[in-house]
Parts: sequence; C-alpha cells; structure tokens
Amino acid sequence: MAEPTGRQDEDRQSFTSYLEDMDRWPYPPEGVPLSGPEPRYPGWRGFVLKVIRGPLLLSVRMSISRVIMAVRRERTLEPRDGVLKLHLGCGDLALPGWTNVDLAGSKADFIWDLRKPLPILPGTVTAVFNEHFLEHLPLPAAMSILTQCHKLMAPGGIIRVGVPDFRLYFEDYVSPAGLIDNARPARPTALVALNELVYSYGHLCLWDVDTLTKLFSEIGFVDIHEAKMGDSALDPVPDQELRSQYGPTLYIEAVKPPGENV
Repeated sequence: MAEPTGRQDEDRQSFTSYLEDMDRWPYPPEGVPLSGPEPRYPGWRGFVLKVIRGPLLLSVRMSISRVIMAVRRERTLEPRDGVLKLHLGCGDLALPGWTNVDLAGSKADFIWDLRKPLPILPGTVTAVFNEHFLEHLPLPAAMSILTQCHKLMAPGGIIRVGVPDFRLYFEDYVSPAGLIDNARPARPTALVALNELVYSYGHLCLWDVDTLTKLFSEIGFVDIHEAKMGDSALDPVPDQELRSQYGPTLYIEAVKPPGENV
C-alpha cells in the first residue's frame, strides 16, 4: 500500500541525511521564530541553563526546586481579594495576574514540583490554566494533577487546558492535507515526520477531545466543552498566540460544579 502522503518521494530526505541531522529537528520549519531572542536569566539560573543541557538539566531543575520547596514548606498560597488563579507549567510565559508555577529555571513566581501537592487550601482556587503542559506528563501524573486542581478549586471555578491536538495529525496521516508536511517538511516518510511530532520535546502522552473530555468528566468537572483559541469565560483570555506556531492546539474548558462541597 502506498504511503499516505501528497508529497513526492524526490522531495524527501534520504534516511542517511535525516539521521545525520536529526539532533537539529527544526520546529516550526526553519525561518519561523518560536519566541524571538532566547531568554536571558540573571544569577544562578543563567549559569545553570547555559552550562547544563539535556536530560541532566531536568534533574538539576527538580533538585533545586525541591530545596526551594523545603525552605518554603510552611508557606501557603492564598487568594488575594478573593482571587487565586494558577498558571501551571508556565515555562517562560509568565502571565500577569496569575500565580505562575513551574520548576526552577523557569519564569515562575512560585517554584514547585507539580508532582507534589501544592500548598493551597481546598476550595480556594478560582481558576486554573495550563497550555502545552499535560502532554509532557505520563497519563497517571496528568490525572493526578487534574484531580488535585478539582480539589483545590472553589465551586464555580474555571479550568482551561490546551494541548497539541493529535487527532488532527493522525487524520492528516490517513488523509493527507498538508498538516504534517508543513510541520515537518521533507522527512523521509510521513510516518517519520509523525514520529517527531509525537515523541519530540519530551512528550509522554497524546490527547484528543474525547480523551481529555472523558478524563475531565470522571474527575468531576461539568460544562466541559472544546473552545477555540481566544474564546474563553476567563477574562482576559490567557491563551498565548505563540502556541499557534507549534501546530494545532486543542483547548478544553470546564467548571467545578457550583454546588459541590469542598
């Protein structure tokens, strides 16, 4: 059976040239900047991020985060003027008006390893947002974090999650419309390009609307619905336009039942 692709074989790399270059896997295609100049960090963060690379960097960030967590173990995050909005896994995109949470080495204003329970009283969080974060967690960890969010949220609180929409990539593999080829041009085959999209960047779990909606429902959220970028009950909308450069993003928004006890 022919490979499901609209691109001619002569337009594709050989496996030899691809494997020689695979450590550079540009994404998006070359010439499209992700976020402008590489961010510069002062002090120890800048030194660590410049000197340590690869898998070791994650271990270092986790270790430093654990030290910070131990130092602030008595601190509890509390609402200000009745508002406590959590931006989880913020990376370099800290949002104003939100408590931005991530490991050391990010631009978070609250350093925390999200595999551990957050120091927050149940029923006090008014909103939760994360974007291109859940796919970096194995499924058990993703469910654990979303369950924790449900416990911490106040009744009527809103949760909004954005993840790569892998249903669209798999549909494009079966019925090519250019999505995979545009994201990963000239790869030896369409499946090699799809492999990159699935396994690059530390992705550990794939999501589509059915999977994320079912998980939200089982945890106890209601009014679960797919939303477009920029369309949200949260004001201002926290979505980052930068994310559209990574490919199609699926946004799911839901609510903790207003009458639910905390």
